[in-house]
Amino acid sequence: MQELILTENFLRELPQSIGRLTKMYHFNCDKNQLSRVPKELGLLSSLSVLSLRDNKLVRLPNEIGNLKEMTVLDVAENRYAQTVRLVTSIKILRFCVCGCVSNVLD
Repeated sequence: MQELILTENFLRELPQSIGRLTKMYHFNCDKNQLSRVPKELGLLSSLSVLSLRDNKLVRLPNEIGNLKEMTVLDVAENRYAQTVRLVTSIKILRFCVCGCVSNVLD
């Protein structure tokens, strides 16, 4: 599976087994009810687009910083306390949306 769109499914959690989808390059899980995501998301080595917009997330697992192919991260409209340290560890990230603010990183 290369692309997975789970928008508006009222999901409260994701299975740890999502980490087995190592060929996935686009994962969209917007507009659900996730309060956390499994650290196994950090195993998705091919992931370039991760969108978790409009959930109930308070933080992302540090393992997300291992996603070296990620160019787009959208975590707007959540309840984040920290994202800056995580975001700066992703070297090729080009577009990041956190909260209500959009940043383009050099």
